[in-house]
Amino acid sequence: MVGILSLGNTLKVFPYVFMTHNEIVNDEYQGIKYTFSYCPITKSSVAFKRNGLFRVLGYLFNGNLTPWDEETETIWSQVLLKGILGEKENIQFNTIPLVETRWKTVKEHFPFAQVVTSDLFFNKIFSSS
Repeated sequence: MVGILSLGNTLKVFPYVFMTHNEIVNDEYQGIKYTFSYCPITKSSVAFKRNGLFRVLGYLFNGNLTPWDEETETIWSQVLLKGILGEKENIQFNTIPLVETRWKTVKEHFPFAQVVTSDLFFNKIFSSS
């Protein structure tokens, strides 16, 4: 399974086999900062616009991932799509629509999609200033 985001003319594919080990990817497209998060326990994902960086906190809420906003120190609920503790409590995520599908569909119908892998992820981190 994979999650696909349509960003302008670009399709970004987030393979869940990769996301199982990373859970959160902070990225940017044409100046729009966003986060893609995946909970391997519930096998659910969400993408949302962001200001600061989001990190894996390690806590669960109703068995689901709770991203932590480094800038505001807010704990968010992926399942509720809102802040649950901290400065942004009860504020909703500004979500970005995503599609979940199989890798086979991506290969057959979207051969030019950008696939997020550990190589791309780590190159992005270490090439950033």
